[in-house]
Amino acid sequence: MTMTNFTNGNKLLREAKQIEREVEAAYRESAWNLTIRRSQEVVELSTKALLKMMCFDYPKEHDVSKILGKVLKGRGIEVSDEQLTKITEISSELANKRAPSFYYERDFRQEEAEKARQDAAIVLKFAQEMAEKLKKAE
Repeated sequence: MTMTNFTNGNKLLREAKQIEREVEAAYRESAWNLTIRRSQEVVELSTKALLKMMCFDYPKEHDVSKILGKVLKGRGIEVSDEQLTKITEISSELANKRAPSFYYERDFRQEEAEKARQDAAIVLKFAQEMAEKLKKAE
């Protein structure tokens, strides 16, 4: 893995952490649709950060979670199928809600926003843990 890719991956992960703070602010302000959108961004940046760290040129789409699982396993990174399934489900669900939340094609409820912010936190934590593994494997 090249240092530039790892550095750029860390930048994406740092941005995901910054956006997580925006998720919390949107939630406190009862902005449910914005909470959903920002949560999706956290998930997208977190998964793409890991791919970048592994020098994988990811597609320019919002949900790269299935690719992430294959790349992690292909690189021999220890990760459970249960974790990968959860990450994939979260990423897919939020990617599907992204446009409807962005364009107010649907008004989301507090319960959905709460789930989105919790799910984003799960993916961010996973990405941070995987980033540490990748750094040690260098």
